[in-house]
Amino acid sequence: ECDQQKEALRNTSEQLCNVKDALHRELEAHSGCQKKLVVALEAAEREPQLQKLLASSTMETAKLQGDLRALQEDSARTLQSATDAHAQAMDQLQMDLAEAKKAHSDAGNQNIG
Repeated sequence: ECDQQKEALRNTSEQLCNVKDALHRELEAHSGCQKKLVVALEAAEREPQLQKLLASSTMETAKLQGDLRALQEDSARTLQSATDAHAQAMDQLQMDLAEAKKAHSDAGNQNIG
């Protein structure tokens, strides 16, 4: 009977160890879930700030794109003005050159005559 009691105590001790190990695993799993929950809550708390930041950066991007378009349009107008002024200067230069050649030719003809 003493041996039976020893065997029963061993079995009970073994079962208690198994229960203790199972509880330890459950506690670790619970701790892991708790950590994940804390991370999720922190992320949820940051979400409105991130949404505001995203909205702000989207508006800033749109503003910068508008500024860039305005600069491109301004540059195109400036380039067109410079091109037009150059063409006018070249035309004037051609006319001045033609007048100078004519004056030179006329002066040469008067000297001959």
